[in-house]
Amino acid sequence: WGTSTQPLVEKDLLIVDVGGDSGQSIMAFHKKNGSVVWKTHTDKQGYSTPIAVTVNGVRQILVFTGTTLVSVSPQGNVLWKYPWRTSYDANIASPIFVAPDKVFISSSYDVGAALVQIKGNSVQEIWKSRIMKNHFNSSVIDGNNLYGFDDATLKCIDVLTGAEKWKQSGFGKGSLILADGHLIVLSERGKLALVEATP
Repeated sequence: WGTSTQPLVEKDLLIVDVGGDSGQSIMAFHKKNGSVVWKTHTDKQGYSTPIAVTVNGVRQILVFTGTTLVSVSPQGNVLWKYPWRTSYDANIASPIFVAPDKVFISSSYDVGAALVQIKGNSVQEIWKSRIMKNHFNSSVIDGNNLYGFDDATLKCIDVLTGAEKWKQSGFGKGSLILADGHLIVLSERGKLALVEATP
């Protein structure tokens, strides 16, 4: 299957979900010389890109590995873990930070999505359902409205409750970005669409 994750640059660190045993599946390299600064966690490699967030003054790196959403400090300490099993360990879409303290994750293969709340060195599940199953591309967020592809259906859901607002088929497993109050949507077959970003 190869690798599709991207590294995250956080100050002088280049953080990569490399996958592996013996506490070395997430690694931080010095971005200027490539030396290993730290390594942690044991898991299969995920496909998504890590993100850096600050919650209640605590900086943390969120990595969606093959089986877990894991939070790591910039010093390499694991702060909390949230198990997330998907067929083929295909956690592809990147986590989405919902300020000030929540994280949305989603996977395909009939798994669905969840919203979790960060509480210090632990995490609490707010909701979990099959309402949004991002396969390849991450959703986008505008206020409490989350737009994305539930497999091959474009949807809008309320990120805080998971309630569906609308859905539209015809794009396949497309991708989208948010710009100036609109969604720029590219379908699986190359059709470009402009969609008003409203619930």
